[in-house]
Amino acid sequence: MKKFVLIVLPLLLFATCDKEQAVKEPKSFDVSAEQQQLINNGNAFSIKILQQINQAESSSKNLFFSPFSISMALGMTLNGAGGLTKEAMLQSLQLHDMSIDDINASYKYLIDNLKPLDPDVTFDIANSIWYRNDYTVLADFIKTNRDYFYAEISPLDFNKSELAKQIINDWVKDKTKGKIEEIVDQINPTSFMFLINALYFNANWMYQFDKSDTRDMNFHLIDGSSTSTPFMNQKMDIKSFSNHELHCIEMFYGEGNFSTVFILPQSNSSLDDVIDDFSLSKWNTYLSSMTEVQGMDIYIPKFNYAYDIELKEVLTAMGMGIAFGEHADFSGINTQLDLFISKIKHKAYIDVNEKGTEAAAVTSVEISFTSIAQFVANEPFLFLIKERNSGAILFIGKVMDPS
Repeated sequence: MKKFVLIVLPLLLFATCDKEQAVKEPKSFDVSAEQQQLINNGNAFSIKILQQINQAESSSKNLFFSPFSISMALGMTLNGAGGLTKEAMLQSLQLHDMSIDDINASYKYLIDNLKPLDPDVTFDIANSIWYRNDYTVLADFIKTNRDYFYAEISPLDFNKSELAKQIINDWVKDKTKGKIEEIVDQINPTSFMFLINALYFNANWMYQFDKSDTRDMNFHLIDGSSTSTPFMNQKMDIKSFSNHELHCIEMFYGEGNFSTVFILPQSNSSLDDVIDDFSLSKWNTYLSSMTEVQGMDIYIPKFNYAYDIELKEVLTAMGMGIAFGEHADFSGINTQLDLFISKIKHKAYIDVNEKGTEAAAVTSVEISFTSIAQFVANEPFLFLIKERNSGAILFIGKVMDPS
């Protein structure tokens, strides 16, 4: 599988006209101290979860995910957490130095201001909460998530699991313009609630690549082999930073409010080295140290792929393990049931081409309940047939797929 890095060649191989990436005066909005704190903490969370996911996955596997989507879905969930569960979630999300009121208000402010920021960029943010209609959800939890996260909240008949699943997945497909078709694969008898965030991003480069300049070149893989890949190319004035570890450039979309920073390891470092050593302070240094370089020849491979991950182990490693077990406290959602997070699924899609970038991401937090009165054999199981009086075991079976 291809491992994506940026390729920058200093030598002009294909003739192109110079383009000065003169960023227009982008639309701005005021950011309070609390809102900036949420952004800074969110960036710290982004880097930490990148490092955890990178460690959890094969070093040769493509990664693509939205920490913004993950943190927003968990931000909604946080409003139902209490006690040690709440503290663990705040720590894992890097939000321990903020009050719940400030967190909610800051998310609302970002939703209000990011979506309409650039008329040349489509950036949609949607939230929803779906819960089992034969139980109740506390009114404060519903009101908070509706008021601050604009969550669409719907009770569903989870006993009709296939229909309920289809309704939720149709919502996901609609909000991601068809790029992600499913996030809920099954609804179990103990499933209580799904909290879902969906993002959709579609933007043209401020200066698009000319398709006639796209040529096949070799992309070097970590095993020493190479593969022929279409590379986009243009010569332009661009913001750039480099040191002994890495070289990075920033390319803008639309009117300049959104951008992509491409990071390429230097020859004495690997991409894993760069990721392992990444930090919020280094990221801020890279951005503040960028200077304009005139006439740089840019070569970036075209790429598109989908990625998905189950985040339970990743977030447990980040300190949120209590939320997934029997000691979880989600009494802010329902006081009658013992609720816990049973699954956090994340799916994302990315397409980078000459025109621009299209991306989508969905995060689903599944809340389930424990019940000693139920036995649900909805995963592989062992069974033994025995004679009652003697206790003799007569047959043994293992069911991996009952269909």
